[in-house]
Amino acid sequence: DFSAYSGAVSGRNLSISIALKRNDNDATEPGAPFVYGRSSSHKLVRHLASPLSYHTTKAQFYFDAKVMLPPVLTTNMHILITVWHVSCKLKGAAAAAAVDAAAAGGSKKPTLGGGSDESLVTPCAYACLPLLPSPAVSRSRVIGDGNHSLMVAAAPLQTHYLRPYLDESASIKWVDKKPVLALHTHLASTVHVQDEHLGAVFKAYRFESEKQAEARAAILTSCEHLRHAQPQQLTKHLVPVLKQLFFFITHTTAPPSGGEESTDSGVDISGAVADVRASRAGTITSGVLSAAAAGQLGREAFTTLLDVVGKVNLTSQSAGKSSSYNTYLHSYLYYEFADSSSSVVGGAGGGGHDGSAATGGDEGGVVHRSLHVPLVLHWLDVLRNTASSKKQRRALYDITWFLAGLVAKSMVLDLDARGTLHASPLTRSERFPPAVVDGVRELVLRHADEVRRARATDLRAVSSINRTMAAFVIDLFDVLDRGVVLQLVHDYCKRLDRHYTDVVACTLRWEFLRLISSHEHFGALNL
Repeated sequence: DFSAYSGAVSGRNLSISIALKRNDNDATEPGAPFVYGRSSSHKLVRHLASPLSYHTTKAQFYFDAKVMLPPVLTTNMHILITVWHVSCKLKGAAAAAAVDAAAAGGSKKPTLGGGSDESLVTPCAYACLPLLPSPAVSRSRVIGDGNHSLMVAAAPLQTHYLRPYLDESASIKWVDKKPVLALHTHLASTVHVQDEHLGAVFKAYRFESEKQAEARAAILTSCEHLRHAQPQQLTKHLVPVLKQLFFFITHTTAPPSGGEESTDSGVDISGAVADVRASRAGTITSGVLSAAAAGQLGREAFTTLLDVVGKVNLTSQSAGKSSSYNTYLHSYLYYEFADSSSSVVGGAGGGGHDGSAATGGDEGGVVHRSLHVPLVLHWLDVLRNTASSKKQRRALYDITWFLAGLVAKSMVLDLDARGTLHASPLTRSERFPPAVVDGVRELVLRHADEVRRARATDLRAVSSINRTMAAFVIDLFDVLDRGVVLQLVHDYCKRLDRHYTDVVACTLRWEFLRLISSHEHFGALNL
């Protein structure tokens, strides 16, 4: 609202520009090149101008300005909003100069930078939005989502203007005695997050320690913070959160040996990475934990994974759809989750395709750790535990489809990473070691037991599990020995109803077979 403005120009044809300033030395100096430009300009520019509001002192601007935040912020960094008056025509000497330039065959286009009363574009006021509200605020509390009402200072601004502006000093000439500029900000960052728990989790990405106790404490603390994070923030930062949880799970799980848990004295344990790129590059500091301690950390990370995915599944369900599949998690599974392993440089666990968390061998000191092996191990631990609460099992039922999708896609990506997915001298029975195949087989059959046991109390949930297992088995046809998978189909149906006397179990069995038979080779395999 510029109704109270008084200056050398009328202040009715208004436009605003957005710039990121590193300091407050001079308001007329160009800003830092951190503002995203339009499609017709460079990707990053020093300022972005709004459309023109013509012949009104109460301008409304409907445009978005995106600013890339520097990784390290200081208290002097701020968003400078400059209000410009745009004249309809040049006057006086400026007009004469324009006529002379046109007569000479040239032209000069005015830009948002003129400072003279005779220029076409004149700055008439400024407003500041500090990125850090006060020197005492931590990095994680950078200005976030919300509406802001700002005081507007008339041009020109004095040098070192930020502190007087924030204090509303009398040394500044104000357009009005009240805030006259309103705007909305939205923060999208995994470095400067608004949730204090997620802020602590992302700081753990930089954890590097060779001490076992510190490694264990860092992982447990991260898991505890994730359990207390806001569901909306978990949804917003789902990709890096799951990335870190997968890292914990794959690096804190003892590998299976012969279908049973390993009794090795230690497994490789790595600190979290600085960010997603650093995790792919494999920047770690390694130590060794005992198998018992590593197993506890792996279970803790898996339990946290269930809690996080469950919250996202409940808070972001698609409105008006009867499907139990959450569209956001479904999109993550099929489009974002594309790396089945974390690369570790110089891992202590050694290489070799042994069905453990380290698969694919040790080439040049790089060990590839696949997700599906520890995921199946911890999933089976929950199903085997008869002391699991009804609430915990019900939460697991709701996200069974997501976990099954992770296991299936991780297996496919693991084969592709080892070059054995398409053309390979290995037969299907040699693609995965017996320990992995036995784990997957037990996983499917234990879900058959869950369906049979809970069919009378929670038919909706077990129907969803039954369909999920059918889809999972269809995926197994593409990666495992098909004779083994067909035997698994037979055993699953037998587990559902051994005596063919229960109507509900019989219905579930036929529903399972109906979905399985949709596989393109199912008929030929049964001939």
